[in-house]
Amino acid sequence: MNGGRGASARVVVLALLWGSGFLWIKLALTGLSPVHLTLVRCALGALTLLAMAFAARQRLPRDGRTWARLIVAAFFCNALPFALFGIAERTVDSGVAGVVAVTILGVFGTGITFYLNYRILSDEGRTAAATVGYLLPVVSVALGALFLGESLTPRVIGGMAVVLVAVGLTRWRPQVPANCPASSAGGLATPK
Repeated sequence: MNGGRGASARVVVLALLWGSGFLWIKLALTGLSPVHLTLVRCALGALTLLAMAFAARQRLPRDGRTWARLIVAAFFCNALPFALFGIAERTVDSGVAGVVAVTILGVFGTGITFYLNYRILSDEGRTAAATVGYLLPVVSVALGALFLGESLTPRVIGGMAVVLVAVGLTRWRPQVPANCPASSAGGLATPK
């Protein structure tokens, strides 16, 4: 597993992109129905991932069984939840903001976030990828307050602080001085 600032930056970027999804959904629904939003979001996300796969010279699966599984997983893990989020946040007013928001949501909130999530899983493991999930409510609540005028109560702010401290603790690694000998499982210094 690779540590360092680059890996931590990917976690923060992924949390910001994924956490901003609810803001983009609300904006996209000003001009699109939840079904249209879901279709465009999934299509743009898939095109973004295909472009990245092509750029990385990765091959797509060739067998029908794998594609059948991917379709079932895409429906239950992507299309259905995306549609339900859209239905839950439904308000339809104007179109231009909706088109811009669904484009951002599809490319960044779906395509790039899936890519970053798999990179974090592959480079840092499940624990680092799980921390992103804890950051999503913090990002969503903060963006809702900043851009949609949603209220922040002391309880919500306290909850956000607890989440941020907990995530910080999972990312913190104590620095061992270079002149200290490495210790074994029993706590004794191992010879060099």
